[in-house]
Amino acid sequence: MSNVIVILIFFFSIGQINAQKIDELVDIMAQVNEVHDSAVGVAGIKTEQFKAFEKLKELVTIDELVELTNHPNPVITCYASWGLVDKNYNRLEIVFSQLLKRNEKVAIYYGCQGKFLTIKESLYLKYFNKLLNQMDSPFYQVSTDSQLFKLDSLILFDDNISETLLNHAFENNTFGGKFLERIKFIAFEQKKFVAMKYIFNNHRNCCEERLAEELLLYLGNNQYVHHNIYREIFSMLFFFDNEELREVIFLRLKILFAMGIFPTSEKEYETYLKK
Repeated sequence: MSNVIVILIFFFSIGQINAQKIDELVDIMAQVNEVHDSAVGVAGIKTEQFKAFEKLKELVTIDELVELTNHPNPVITCYASWGLVDKNYNRLEIVFSQLLKRNEKVAIYYGCQGKFLTIKESLYLKYFNKLLNQMDSPFYQVSTDSQLFKLDSLILFDDNISETLLNHAFENNTFGGKFLERIKFIAFEQKKFVAMKYIFNNHRNCCEERLAEELLLYLGNNQYVHHNIYREIFSMLFFFDNEELREVIFLRLKILFAMGIFPTSEKEYETYLKK
């Protein structure tokens, strides 16, 4: 009996020590308050912040990582979600659905670059990049990954849609059935250009007239939209074989030309006018 008690005390002590180390690492990482990838700066060094993350992964269980994704500090949340990806956690959609409710951003540094991303974007991109790194034919296999499809599906039905994530979802998967109705809602009711573009490329025949109408409205209601989007929209609109529509497009082009705004190069502009 005494031996059993000694063993129990030993493992309890180990657990207490680990818990203390975990708390210390979390505090250190939270104080730095930045997310560092495995190689940062010109020399591509492994920072103390990333080393702390590696130590944390060694000490924690999957359940503890899941719990840390609820941490109030978004840097800890971000690193915890990364740890789940690294440990091949197969229920990422559960964690992702919770992160979709949060809009905090973190500063993420990798190589010589840095950017601010929301914690939901960081988890999605971490998983997506992992798929790319382990596949010989990434774009074919990524589109068939069941875990990624679950994440993309959650993005479509999120009430507070991130256009960045929405664009990733449309690039990585093709949706039909109940998803198409949701995409129509995003395109035509929420006026998201990325959804209009997706319908144009994949389901144009289902609602050609409505799509053309919404694209024209988008032009009329977004005078300061980036010229690259103008260029895309004009290219899409000229695809529709409708004389009345062409007249409207021609008029809009003349207005843009008069304002000095070119959705395309001048040569392409002249080509459009001749169509």
